Amino acid sequence: MTTTTDAVLVSLAGIHIFFHRADHAFSQVCLDPRAREIQPSEARVTWTGGEVDPEQAWPLRGVGEFSLASIHYWRHGIDFDYVDIGANVGLTVVPTAVFFKRCGWANRVYAFEPGEIFTLLQQSVTINNIADTTTCIRAAASDATGTVTFHLTPAQSAGSSLLRAAVERPGVMEVRTTLVEAITLDQFALDNRSLRAAPGLLVKIDAEGADFRVLDGMVRLIEQRLCTILTEFSPFLIDGYCNPERRLTELAESFDLLDIGDTVRSRIVVDGGGVAQFVDRVRNKPGMLTDIMLVPKRLPGAQSLVERLLEG
Repeated sequence: MTTTTDAVLVSLAGIHIFFHRADHAFSQVCLDPRAREIQPSEARVTWTGGEVDPEQAWPLRGVGEFSLASIHYWRHGIDFDYVDIGANVGLTVVPTAVFFKRCGWANRVYAFEPGEIFTLLQQSVTINNIADTTTCIRAAASDATGTVTFHLTPAQSAGSSLLRAAVERPGVMEVRTTLVEAITLDQFALDNRSLRAAPGLLVKIDAEGADFRVLDGMVRLIEQRLCTILTEFSPFLIDGYCNPERRLTELAESFDLLDIGDTVRSRIVVDGGGVAQFVDRVRNKPGMLTDIMLVPKRLPGAQSLVERLLEG
């Protein structure tokens, strides 16, 4: 395996992720006492396929949102793919794909990343032995297909965005602009036979403010599939292209909306001005963002998944 000159490999909780040494993401992951820098030749896959019983994992504390959603879909016999928008170097892609395998499943994983760290994402996928189930796509998911302007933040790669406003925030150290390919998830599904085959879809969206543009590009998928979606929600960035209150109210017709970005998780109340109150609260909280889980109301047993997600 070849690596770029400033690439560094970090081993953390049984997975291995490549970073650029100068990237803020590297310094952040090193704050975890379990993280250690290793050479690629030292990387070992320590998990085995089928070693985890999903039913035993379901009640455990600390199980991730997509692990819980996966177990729920498996319980109800719903085949699904997992799509990661803004995959960066693979910090969510790799654990999710590994979890599928450890549970004895081979669900397909699609990782979208338009930035310059795409090569590191590919290397992280390869070194963790998940390349047979994981496809990396060098493109941005958005509301239209074509060439778009992408704002790179090399020293803080996770902050790169299709939105100029996202990289004009305080604390961003360097910005470079480039052109990248964009595609809607609806179009990607039409072009990809594997994705077309699954009636379920789990989607993680971390598009640095352009998250609702991704949702606008998967309208057909939302209508046709059982889509459980985790999206970052940053009203002051969304304001630039749509009304966040109106969009959340529209989504609430088809989804249960869960605020899972706080220590205490909660349903987002739709009636009685609840959406407006939620948006105002997010606008005024530190960081001015949160994470929202969208659980389709027509998903079999949806309320059991909602209740488990709220437990954390």
